[in-house]
Amino acid sequence: MQNKNVLAIQCSNTQNEQYALFCDDNGLYHGNDDEGYVMLAQLDNINPAEKFIKIYYHFPYICVTERYGVNAAVVNISDANIRTLSRADYHCDVSSYGIGFLKHNDNVLLIHQTAWNRLDITNLETGELLTEREIIYRKTDEMETNQWGTFNKMESKNHIDYFHSLLHVSPDGKHFLSNGWAWHPVDYIMCFDTEQFLAEYETCGKDTRYARGYVWDRPCTFVNNDMFVIAADNDTVTAEEGVDEATLKEPPAYHQLLYYKLSEIKSGKYTYRGLEGYDTLPLAYSDKADCDIFVFNEYGEITGGELHYKPSTDTLVAISEKGAFELTLDGKILFCNTDIKISVGNWAIRRNDLNEVSHTDLLKNWQYDNVRDSFYRFNDGNIERRKIQAISEQEMNATK
Repeated sequence: MQNKNVLAIQCSNTQNEQYALFCDDNGLYHGNDDEGYVMLAQLDNINPAEKFIKIYYHFPYICVTERYGVNAAVVNISDANIRTLSRADYHCDVSSYGIGFLKHNDNVLLIHQTAWNRLDITNLETGELLTEREIIYRKTDEMETNQWGTFNKMESKNHIDYFHSLLHVSPDGKHFLSNGWAWHPVDYIMCFDTEQFLAEYETCGKDTRYARGYVWDRPCTFVNNDMFVIAADNDTVTAEEGVDEATLKEPPAYHQLLYYKLSEIKSGKYTYRGLEGYDTLPLAYSDKADCDIFVFNEYGEITGGELHYKPSTDTLVAISEKGAFELTLDGKILFCNTDIKISVGNWAIRRNDLNEVSHTDLLKNWQYDNVRDSFYRFNDGNIERRKIQAISEQEMNATK
């Protein structure tokens, strides 16, 4: 990619050594360093001069988004067909453009955000929008009284008060998560059943009970079709008011990794072993693990990073400002490389200030390629790749 200013890169989810690159000429390029790159499409609806760019690659489709903007586009590699997308701009400056791919009845579907509180699903094989509906949220003449006073009763249809952000899709495509937030503001993850969503839309969503503050888009990944894991903020965990901690088998405590079973979230029942009265606590999860692989700000909030699941070894791969790690599901670090790290976190780019953080700064962030179990980034005109290795005692100490 000589003589091109690359702004964003994403590896293929299936094809060996294939990459999608977006450049400042608004060109979407495809290929690799050995065989070269060809321009697939000119995406003139994307504004890289003012917005950070994020790419999603689900063969044979590539989606390019303004991460904190209103525009996106999907390109079919096989015929270079372009489908332009957009979302409403209400607080999109701090909410990632929600995008997710899934297979459904042998078709590739695209989940794409169209408003702050609305996701739509399009069949990319046929072009059919599968989620056409009316959304209503308006005052009526009927009055109601609550603890804050008397107000006009609201008429609501297909409406939720929730800001979608980064999406995560289960391996079988039967569920997906929105890693977003609600006023004022508080982050929490909404869980959706794909079949239910196609019939009931956002109103079928279930939320995790983990709600802290400003860390939407927190590190998160599915570890199987029924369970996902998040990285928790480093804060003090206490029992809710009125709960006698002495009656609990295990006192409330901070754990860096929290696991959630979708089946438990959907049923409203949490079954963490050995803890009676668990759903009376402010955190309700299915399992937990202790480690020290993420960086926190002065408020104990995670500043950035990613989690990935490696099914071949049933392990997690994490990347943060501390380095890259492979660890068991119960938190034991097996491999690490403290030279592979994220230099620009979510907090820095959420302001969308290209004068403070540039596209070049973001390209320095390493990304994980779960097909080839390696890390990559675009550096000095070429793609740089690295592996992590068995952890030494010195490296273990360096992560603490």
